[in-house]
Amino acid sequence: MTRRITDVVAALARRTPNDHAIIDIREHGVAVWTWEKLWRESSRIAALLLRLGVEPGEVVAYQLPNSREFVAVTLAALRIGAVCCPLPAIFREHELTFVLSRSRARVVFAADVFRGRHHALEIASLEGQLPLLQHLIVVKENDQRGALPVTRRITCVRLYRAVRSASLNLTEIDQRRPAEDFPAQLLFTSGTSGVPKGVIHRHDVLMNAATLHVAQLGLDTGDRIFVPSPLAHQTGFLYGMWVAWLLGVPQILQAVWDPGRAVRMLREWHGTFTQAAPTFLADLVRTVQAGVRAPSTLRLFVPTGATVPRTLAQEAERVLHCQICGA
Repeated sequence: MTRRITDVVAALARRTPNDHAIIDIREHGVAVWTWEKLWRESSRIAALLLRLGVEPGEVVAYQLPNSREFVAVTLAALRIGAVCCPLPAIFREHELTFVLSRSRARVVFAADVFRGRHHALEIASLEGQLPLLQHLIVVKENDQRGALPVTRRITCVRLYRAVRSASLNLTEIDQRRPAEDFPAQLLFTSGTSGVPKGVIHRHDVLMNAATLHVAQLGLDTGDRIFVPSPLAHQTGFLYGMWVAWLLGVPQILQAVWDPGRAVRMLREWHGTFTQAAPTFLADLVRTVQAGVRAPSTLRLFVPTGATVPRTLAQEAERVLHCQICGA
């Protein structure tokens, strides 16, 4: 069995190209990407990263919401042997300066606007404190509108315009396929016990963790994954996105938590597995108790990151008709 998740996704793009890979719940609708579409978009972003001179083992940072772009950037970086460094959307000047300095990232992807904040502009404003940062790739909902940040030194480009102009050489991308024990992810601790610490995870380590998770919980190819926790946290990154890749099943993404819409999306897209903090579970329970029809396919919810109260677990099993497995 391969210990590289990129090999798994490549096989899915070949064998089941038209199956759903991503169900991206946006404010004004739902965007669906197939495995072939995800692989193609990641190829274009990988080509862009190569054009920007990203080397094996180099960190690529990104501050993006739960979205198809987050998934595609992650896959692209992994394919060329770069190290993924996702940044939570709540990070502001202090955290961004610290993490981007410690990671030594030259290339950063950022949302143009998310939840009223201009993330790309905020990062660009830190150029005086980030002498190593050279390229800022801005992800916009509408790639044609709005001005880019103005900087003295950093090159700012729109993602979709940039990938259209990048020369696509699949052989060059494939030649950068990393070894199984190569670094894959740089994730920083929350800082509750002191200064945040950057932790490196290898491809095979993340693969082992996801494989054990699947086996322990009895997940299979009939599941549909909905992990509303941020993909920039390990819960979303590994137990949502990576597990969905490993199983070859769709992942349902929701950038802004809305429990009412989450229940509807679980029902409409046949979501079966959810892992998130107990507060998400409490919101789903209250929503169904308020009269929204429960999703009939949801079979397992794993509350993680905090102890789930016994009364909440019991009520959730009764209201949502699913099993609760505390983590």
